[in-house]
Amino acid sequence: MAKGFSDEVLRAIRERVDLVEVIGAYVALKRTGQNAVGLCPFHTEKRPSFTVSAAKQLYHCFGCGAGGDLFGFVMQRESVTFPEAVQLLARKAGVPIPDRDGSGVDRHRQTLYEIHTAAAAHFRRRLEGREGEAARRYLQGRQLTPDTMDAFGLGYAMSSWDDLLTALTTQGWTPQQVEEAGLAAPRTQGGGWYDRFRHRVICPIRDVHHNVVAFGGRVLDDALPKYLNSPDTPLFNKGRHLFGLDRAREAVASTGSLVVVEGYFDVMAAHQAGVRHVVATLGTALTPAHLDVIRRLVRRVVLVFDPDAAGVRAAMRTIELFSPLDLHVDVVSLPGGKDPDRIVFEDGPDAFRAALESGVSLVAFVLDHLAPSGDYRRVDAKKDAVARALPVIATLPNPIDRDHYRAWLADRVQVTEASLRDAMGRGAGATPPPRREAPSAPNQAAVRPRAESMVAAALVQGRLAVDQVRGLGLEAFTDQAIRSVVELAFSAGGPPESGAPHTMSASGLWESASGRDDVARTITELAVLSFSDDESGKEVEDCLIDLEISRCERRIQDLRRSIGALESRTDGLTSLQQELDRFTRAKARLHETRRLSVRAVGGE
Repeated sequence: MAKGFSDEVLRAIRERVDLVEVIGAYVALKRTGQNAVGLCPFHTEKRPSFTVSAAKQLYHCFGCGAGGDLFGFVMQRESVTFPEAVQLLARKAGVPIPDRDGSGVDRHRQTLYEIHTAAAAHFRRRLEGREGEAARRYLQGRQLTPDTMDAFGLGYAMSSWDDLLTALTTQGWTPQQVEEAGLAAPRTQGGGWYDRFRHRVICPIRDVHHNVVAFGGRVLDDALPKYLNSPDTPLFNKGRHLFGLDRAREAVASTGSLVVVEGYFDVMAAHQAGVRHVVATLGTALTPAHLDVIRRLVRRVVLVFDPDAAGVRAAMRTIELFSPLDLHVDVVSLPGGKDPDRIVFEDGPDAFRAALESGVSLVAFVLDHLAPSGDYRRVDAKKDAVARALPVIATLPNPIDRDHYRAWLADRVQVTEASLRDAMGRGAGATPPPRREAPSAPNQAAVRPRAESMVAAALVQGRLAVDQVRGLGLEAFTDQAIRSVVELAFSAGGPPESGAPHTMSASGLWESASGRDDVARTITELAVLSFSDDESGKEVEDCLIDLEISRCERRIQDLRRSIGALESRTDGLTSLQQELDRFTRAKARLHETRRLSVRAVGGE
């Protein structure tokens, strides 16, 4: 039993859920041999150091030291407890979890997931029934096909104060639970609750695991607000979620880019037209949390803004967010100021695709509005444009970008670059603000002896049997973390056996290190360490020889110290000298074996 769950339940989840697939929902992973690598989801980095082993179902970051298994990843990434991680993954795997009242299993989030699933089904039934006729006409007017409605799970909330609340409480949930799920609100007078969504087309909002975590509703009359989202709940934060990301993930991975639009219907129209790397914010501007998700998935972002004052203000806000990140950001203003869904349905999918390829850089978009083309013969016009545009250029962290756009501004307003440099030197923002540094890595990966790492990794990955390493002895491993792993493997492998060699399971070894974080972290590091598949056996054999040589050298040094300490005494001196000769000859033989091994490779 692991924290209230049977081994059978945990094993069933591991068999049905692939760690690479789960992590791939958060991070763009690239296959490299037997492993997959990407940007670490737990600390900021520019070069991938995060490695996932599909075979071992373990992950490790060589930058910050984070590592673990399927449940550990979900716990760390979603900031949930072990029971909550099990419940989330069980839902994904379709593994039933028996009720364990009083067992310590936290069913709080599970209950909220179940309420949202039931609510989505209720809204869907209402859309398909007689009462959903007006909503169906509205959706048909938006030119959405039945397949698109099904794919996004669209529904309808009746023009009733308690239709959903009644349905959910009839199924056994309390009004307080429905309120916590964000689907009901308390009445200000007279007590009781009422439905949050009424007479609206309903769009379920899903997390990256395809679980419904919230809803968005578009009103069908003149009521305000036109669009209404669920409030923040334990499952949902509108500043973190992107609508449609669960359905866009494959297209995002294949195109290497992400298109961000403003509305639900823009996303659905784009997906219906076959442009599926499109998502939307949920009634908010882009936030740092959004960008934390985006930068781990793609290197190119396309922002679709309206070419009006509000669009420019939105672009201005995003410059500050995007500047510290290593992302290529383009801005697209659609022809005629149309929304994406209007472009798709009125001008065709190809027109929308062409528009997405016609974007300009985010900085160029903003500067073109701050210093638009025009008459700059008057000094005041020059000064005003420079006052608006130069602070934006000054904040750019890359000096090449600053030089490029300073030259652009000088040409636009007809001044010299020298005068702009002088203005930057005297004015506010003369030097770019310091870049936001990545948070310090909590467990910076250590530099370990190569031979020890390779042999221990081969042991953890099952390339070497326990008895093949046991002969070296623990003293062969000078790195304390690696020695602890090897010692654990020796213990798990049992006493020396003369039968079939015993090999380790990396995941099983990791589980046996429960409660010893440093050992568990080292196991994940070794489990994802890469070998050259063509010569992995020889690589490990050479490292074994190197460790044997090191063992001989240490023993030789010990013997020489012991012989020196005896000085003129003869008792015991002969036996020590004989042992010294034996280790010296053994060391010479090992060096010869190593030399012949290298020569053989060179002659192939």
